[in-house]
Amino acid sequence: MLFNYFLESLGGQSIKRKLIVISIMISSITIISAGITMLVVGVLNSKENLVNTIGITAEIIGNQSAAAIEFQDMSAAEENLRAARTSSSIRLICLYDEIGQEFAHYIPDSPQSGTMSGDQISCPPVQKGQDHFSWSSFESFHRIYAGEEEIGTVYIRASLEGLYASIREQSLYIGFIVLVAIVIAYMLFSRFQRLITEPIINLAQTARNLAYSKDYSIRVEKTSDDEMGALADSFNEMLKEMQQRDGELVTAKSAAEEAMEKADIANKLKGEFLANMSHEIRTPMNGIIGMTELLLESSLTHKQQNYARTVINSADSLLEIINDILDFSKVESGKLELEAIPFDLLTVVEDTSDLLAVKAREKAVELIVRYVPGTPKNLIGDPGRIRQIINNLAGNAIKFTEKGYVMIKVEEDHLPVPDGSAKKRLRISITDTGIGIPKEVQTLIFEKFSQADNSTTRQFGGTGLGLAISQQLTELMEGEIGVVSTPGQGSTFHFTMLLENDFGDGKVIPSAENLRGLRVLVVDDIAVNGELLKERLHTMGMECKFCSNGMEALALLREAAANNTPFHIGILDYLMPEMSGETLAQEIRSDDLIRDIALVMLTGAGEAGYSRRFREAGFNAYIAKPLRAYEFGAILSLCWERYKSGLSNEMVTSNSLSLGRAQRKKHSNLKFDSPVILLAEDNRVNQNLAIEILEQAGCRVDVVINGKQAINAVRENKFDLILMDCEMPEMDGFEASRILAEWKREKTIYDVPIVALTGNAMDGDKERCLAAGMQDYLSKPIRKGHMLEAIAKWLPEHVVGDEAEIYHFGGYSVLLVEDNRINRVMAEDMLGGDRFFCHQC
Repeated sequence: MLFNYFLESLGGQSIKRKLIVISIMISSITIISAGITMLVVGVLNSKENLVNTIGITAEIIGNQSAAAIEFQDMSAAEENLRAARTSSSIRLICLYDEIGQEFAHYIPDSPQSGTMSGDQISCPPVQKGQDHFSWSSFESFHRIYAGEEEIGTVYIRASLEGLYASIREQSLYIGFIVLVAIVIAYMLFSRFQRLITEPIINLAQTARNLAYSKDYSIRVEKTSDDEMGALADSFNEMLKEMQQRDGELVTAKSAAEEAMEKADIANKLKGEFLANMSHEIRTPMNGIIGMTELLLESSLTHKQQNYARTVINSADSLLEIINDILDFSKVESGKLELEAIPFDLLTVVEDTSDLLAVKAREKAVELIVRYVPGTPKNLIGDPGRIRQIINNLAGNAIKFTEKGYVMIKVEEDHLPVPDGSAKKRLRISITDTGIGIPKEVQTLIFEKFSQADNSTTRQFGGTGLGLAISQQLTELMEGEIGVVSTPGQGSTFHFTMLLENDFGDGKVIPSAENLRGLRVLVVDDIAVNGELLKERLHTMGMECKFCSNGMEALALLREAAANNTPFHIGILDYLMPEMSGETLAQEIRSDDLIRDIALVMLTGAGEAGYSRRFREAGFNAYIAKPLRAYEFGAILSLCWERYKSGLSNEMVTSNSLSLGRAQRKKHSNLKFDSPVILLAEDNRVNQNLAIEILEQAGCRVDVVINGKQAINAVRENKFDLILMDCEMPEMDGFEASRILAEWKREKTIYDVPIVALTGNAMDGDKERCLAAGMQDYLSKPIRKGHMLEAIAKWLPEHVVGDEAEIYHFGGYSVLLVEDNRINRVMAEDMLGGDRFFCHQC
């Protein structure tokens, strides 16, 4: 412990001081050990000399006193004792006869002895031992013989003061020698340590200078040919190599900077190319989609309408491919940034499934959404990008599935999150019963431009960018994406993401207290659908029984009725083998034993006219797939309430839910009271399209073909709104908008809103338009509804007809202060919650 402390105390010292301290410490220990050894040897020798001296004296006294003891001559004995004293350390001499009785004794007169006490003067009893040391004296018994016969004993007591004096003298002498030796060792070590420390210190100083100056031309001075000299040579060789590599690095850095500069220029050119490509492609697509929309609104034969829909669907597909390419470009250039806004994940998933349901219905594939109970709904993140990933994965699943189902499952992934993070890890899985993916291809499908089938004769199209973009987006959300697939059986794609909880007020699933305790029979030939419905119904407090066909359902209904535990609600799937849901409902209604039950049709058809057909078959409600959690309970609750009230002839659907939200018409039907619009557009097709849309909506249009004509027209005439194309000859829309914005600030012209029309769709384009002085932004291809919606937003006072009330307050921000959720929802509905900024506080 002490040794470790000593080593730690030396940790911050210089190597010179360390070497001196260690050397002196070792030398001191060695010298002191030698001194102690010498002292011990001297003490032992002095002790031995004392023992020998006393022994010789006792032997002499015994020889001289043998006759006196034998003849009992006490005076002669005492005389012999006085004459035989040879050591000044003797304090008492005693003679004993053969039986051990004291015969004579002698106490020397010595000023060193001082006054002796009584027990010091008396002779001790004879002991068998020869010698005995105590702290202050040495005692010795010696036998006296006459021939071979023992005739007495001599006892001598000697003081140890002389011995102690000798030890002190030797200690001083040895201590002086040790001190002198340590001083000499210190002087020698202090002088000769330089042979070791100076090369090391020189090396360390050179390394320190090198660290500060980065000058690899400096060298260490070699002072010897020993190991330190070899170390100096190696260090100098290392500096030589570093100097050479430094020169190479400088050259490489210059080349890298030049290459980076070229790469930046290339990226900039690439971005400009993509922007131009986007503009050049979107501009003619604007004409294709816009004119086709107008064509669909005209009087066409059924075949002509099919042709027109094919054109617009193809254009939408092409636009989707363009968007994928632009997204991939943003990801590669690192310009793709995620939003962090509050959103409802359940709503995002269900809205996306609604869009995908059309494709699923076309292929007669079941689309199922399962939001596992307990999974967080109100989160903070980028709902648009999450929707994009789900759309990519689920869209692919539908594309590669010919029969069966596609299920979107959302759950909380309980794998550990990074330390200190308050985020939740969400997992979304898309499972299908499609063609599957070979194992050797599964690791490649997330690569850009890669597909499971890359042959020119492949059955399914696509760019191969969707999964690559999804992977990049998932990584940006701190998650991962993967797939498990078996060819011929189907695939399960999954992705995870880390999202923060939104602790604000979220959408609440409508309460359905009147459903608690009801017994429900679910009939569906797809087991996954049945399990999903059971899970939802149990969550709502209902008892549920599931079966997979009509005959089994009839048997269960009759058995329950016979046991006086009838089912209250029956949820029947529409498309089932052997007996459809419609046929099953007719069978139930025709049987007096089981007809008293509320029937709900579960269908993926969703076409107009089904409501009446299902009502005639005996249903009380129908719900379109995929199920929406926010509507499912409300429809069941309303259906049961009406059924109990005897209103069994009224069909309940999602349209029956009166949630107080205004029902708005499509924006493409908007009409205006002749506002004057200035259209700045150089493309003739786009001019004609915009003029047709605006004039049909009741607007008056003036057309110019560049920015210079636009600013001249504004200076000479009064317009209610300007639609400004961004890319035009002579003067583009950005420059024209900057000039007009400056004139508006100077009050040279009136305040007129400017809405950008651009084919660019890269990050920053919208911000660039707003920075130039434009007030809004429309990306080509522009749909009729989008254009008229923007005009209504900025010219609400010019909207006429039924929509006028909706846009009467358009363009204003409203601060809503209300703590009651019901009142807040009603106020948002009245104000137009999707068009106003309603804040809670």
